[in-house]
Amino acid sequence: MKIPCWRAFFFFACAATATFGQLKGGSSTDIDNYCAEFTQAIVNNLRTIHTGWSGNTYRVATFGNSLTYTAQHWEPLNSPVSGISTATAINAFKDTTFNRNGWLLFANSKGPAHGNESGRTIAWVAQQVPTVLAGDQPMAAEIMIGTNNVRNGWGGASCTTSLDCWPDTIEYAQLISQLIAANVIPIITTIPPINNAAGLGWEPRTHDPDTYLIPYNNKLRAFAAHHNLPLIDMHQWCLDHGGAETLLADWAHPKTCAGGDFANDCLDGGASGGAYEVRNYLLTMAIYDIVKYVIEGQNPPADVTAPAAITDLAASTGSFPGSVNLSWSATGDDNTTGTASSYDIRYSTETINEGNFSAATAVSNPPNPQSPSSNETMVVSGLSAGQTYFFAIKAWDGSNTSAISNIVSAAAASTVTRDDSVRLDVVADTYLECNDPAPKGSAIYLKLKSGNQGVILLKFDMSGLAFTPDSAIIFMRPSLYADTFYYYAYARTIAADWDETTKGWTGSVCGISLDSALGALAYQVKATGLVRGAPVQSQEYAFGIGRDIIRSYAAGTSYGIALIDLSGSARNNVFASREGEPAKAAYMMAYIKGPVAAEKNAMATAHAVLKISPNPCNPTATIQLWDRFSNEPAKASGYSLKIFGTNGKMVADLSGKTNTGGAVIWDARGISSGVYVVRAQVNGKTLVKNVTLLK
Repeated sequence: MKIPCWRAFFFFACAATATFGQLKGGSSTDIDNYCAEFTQAIVNNLRTIHTGWSGNTYRVATFGNSLTYTAQHWEPLNSPVSGISTATAINAFKDTTFNRNGWLLFANSKGPAHGNESGRTIAWVAQQVPTVLAGDQPMAAEIMIGTNNVRNGWGGASCTTSLDCWPDTIEYAQLISQLIAANVIPIITTIPPINNAAGLGWEPRTHDPDTYLIPYNNKLRAFAAHHNLPLIDMHQWCLDHGGAETLLADWAHPKTCAGGDFANDCLDGGASGGAYEVRNYLLTMAIYDIVKYVIEGQNPPADVTAPAAITDLAASTGSFPGSVNLSWSATGDDNTTGTASSYDIRYSTETINEGNFSAATAVSNPPNPQSPSSNETMVVSGLSAGQTYFFAIKAWDGSNTSAISNIVSAAAASTVTRDDSVRLDVVADTYLECNDPAPKGSAIYLKLKSGNQGVILLKFDMSGLAFTPDSAIIFMRPSLYADTFYYYAYARTIAADWDETTKGWTGSVCGISLDSALGALAYQVKATGLVRGAPVQSQEYAFGIGRDIIRSYAAGTSYGIALIDLSGSARNNVFASREGEPAKAAYMMAYIKGPVAAEKNAMATAHAVLKISPNPCNPTATIQLWDRFSNEPAKASGYSLKIFGTNGKMVADLSGKTNTGGAVIWDARGISSGVYVVRAQVNGKTLVKNVTLLK
């Protein structure tokens, strides 16, 4: 539920005689519907975060790029607000809390020392956190960053590394982890829409900004909901009050409202603009609620409004045996407003109703809810081929559950679709944090050499993570340069030969010197010569690690990742954490588990079919390796499945992702249109097929 901004009176401990009236309710617009959510679960979490905090009471840090660095954000509240009937109460509140000691003056709130600067990306903001914490000592921090990442298409000159601008929440997770570790309350703010019309500064960008912006904002919404953090949804307000073309003065920056502060024509958007004023208003209300609920200890009103029931659930026969395709429109948090927390999808061979819904079988790993009216899709697999199933869905907002949806039915597919016309599904959060945000010395890498048909299993220690991420990424560089120092959490070279008798590897380090002076933290490794390739030949690759593997890592129950090199025995690869800059240490300490039992020369015994559908696709594609000899899906442990761009760079690694129905889902919503190569390897047999992504 989206709790309304507080309407009652309260007293501050530091100003017990000061009474503040209603801050909310002075506008004739719908602005208060967009106030940050403060459920009891969120409040309890913020109280836990705040425990042990010491610093400048009520001070608020603002992290971001030019949208935050501008004098239109936060600094105007240094002066009295006007244009709204509750201006007296708002001024009294702000001037005794976050607008004290000149904190909102430009010199005290703008620039790198305060976490904001024009042209900056997510990673830059994450790197500024220690400086801001030490200098400003804030009680809370608002974060709105990502617009330049979208503009760069998650790449480009302004990114400090080639993956620095990837469409994920890795740097956001770093930022949040650092704030929470310092007992500072984070306030997440989605980024506004972008106008890519000609003449507005977007040129020569050729990609559609929504390709990156919408999935990123959805991740922020899911991140805030999952971690019980307050969210200001500026993106949704902008869409509901004029959109990019009406509200923006150029490709990214809003028009300044001439109506003055919190006047109705400013808070209502449209041709007058108002996005800056709306953000200032919503942040003021969020700080008000934080003070009241966290500092003063009051409890928020009970959440009594459930999400609206889903009414357009649809089901159809899938394309692989035992699969059914589902689709529906996203509902809201309070009725049709806000974003719900999760879905509960059920199926049965008997019709489903409100009375037997909980007895029906729950579908595992439903997608995270998107903003209201967004299209949601899912493939339900592992069903009995040919059997008719009934489906229903409910939405949950953290406190209340919606009524049951409309009931639909479909027969699970009984045969493989022989043409490339298979439906799609969404795989959420393909890439997320795998780094320690705290400075712990130099970057930690892992040097690996895989032998002929070699198998390397990796395990990561995630005991130090503040939160369990949804997924992670590992980074591969094929060269180690002479006279360059690298720092390894663990270093071992695997020789070319697999000993079939002992089922173990033999090997030695070649051309590498180790110095253990750094103690248990890491080895210092220096190449005595070029191990492989010249620096100009270095190329970076990456592969993702799914949510199920990460969660098993966090529980300490799985190794999860196998790297299989089928291309020869002379490969040397350096694997690094997602961030490779100095003063960052990898959260995940990697090592090689051995011996590894594997069949070195196993060959395919049956013909395999690589199927992709739909092709062309948008935004996701279902890929399947089907064993026509046994008429069953290829075993997850027996194949690798990777997707490459025409430039040779790997964009996805789906190895081992097959579910019980045989479908592998490629989520391409963060990838530009074009032709991509799908390469599957099954026990030495290589299958290649092109897939076209059209957006």
